Amino acid sequence: MYIGILGFFILHKRVKSISTTSGATVMAMGIMLIGMIQKSPLYTPFIGYLAVTLLFCLYGAIIAFISTDVVKKTFYDNHAKNPINSFAIGTWVASTSVVCLNLHYYFSSLVIPVIVFYCIGFIIWIWYLWIITRNFSIIMKKLVNLTNLHGVILLSCVSTQSLVIAGARIFGEKFSLKLELGMLGIGLLFYVIGMVFIIKCYWKDSFIVTLQNWKNTNCIIHGALSITGLAACITMQFLNQWLIYFWLVVTFVFIIVECFELVRMTLRIKQLGIINGLFVYHPTQWARNFTFGMYINFTMHLPKVNMFENARFIIVEIGIYIVVLLFAVEVLIFMRSIVLSKTRLQF
Repeated sequence: MYIGILGFFILHKRVKSISTTSGATVMAMGIMLIGMIQKSPLYTPFIGYLAVTLLFCLYGAIIAFISTDVVKKTFYDNHAKNPINSFAIGTWVASTSVVCLNLHYYFSSLVIPVIVFYCIGFIIWIWYLWIITRNFSIIMKKLVNLTNLHGVILLSCVSTQSLVIAGARIFGEKFSLKLELGMLGIGLLFYVIGMVFIIKCYWKDSFIVTLQNWKNTNCIIHGALSITGLAACITMQFLNQWLIYFWLVVTFVFIIVECFELVRMTLRIKQLGIINGLFVYHPTQWARNFTFGMYINFTMHLPKVNMFENARFIIVEIGIYIVVLLFAVEVLIFMRSIVLSKTRLQF
């Protein structure tokens, strides 16, 4: 069905272009397929394998569209030129890591393909480091309007930590601890630098102006912390107590950011109505599914501490259904945009 729809798009030229953030779709779906969808009473192994097959098809389609941009010689202008939007290349790294983790989870015998995909993700990340360095330099020199900054720049952190998690899961003890800690530190550094720029962007604005300028991708403010926490849980389990403290910080940031989102949602409904305020598709919306899923995953992997065990149980048990529901809603919004769109879509 998916291939049929994709073919329909191509044949009828319904797809305008592939968004640089397109990898977030794979991230959102992939994070849900590892340890979350299995909790559903409707889950069966067949559903799991069917879903992961669709995930691989989606990932392949994104590669095909990006390759088309390369062939058309529009790749640089569409994806790498803009010093803000090009941070979204981090979704390509993270989505490749998610594909690796799903391959490893569902098809553990396919060792070589998993390693190949991981190496591809790592090579993209090495090139992405140049993009990150160039972009941060441009921002620091104030060669770009700071009011255009938003959470997309934190994908520099997300992509790095995704490789730490995938490497630790795939290679186990063979994955160098020094490399794990080094990359984890680099990811944290990217987060700190990115947050300094974001805070500077919103610092002088009033609350109303901040809400008006708030972007979908700002949910990555807590999502990047969650994936850092998950990477730390996997690589540094000996830091039991400190991981709990870090989780409390992430939970606080999660609540603050999502409170902004709730107020923003209320204002959009008042201005545009429920349909136009909430159910208009944009590729960046997949970021919310991923960040919610990452927070639940981080919470699931926390070391057991009696003081917070009840809270963790409630968050995980309820949160899993919220993540699945949000993903289903986003799919419906996307399908609605396909039906109603009279122009070419941006996927």
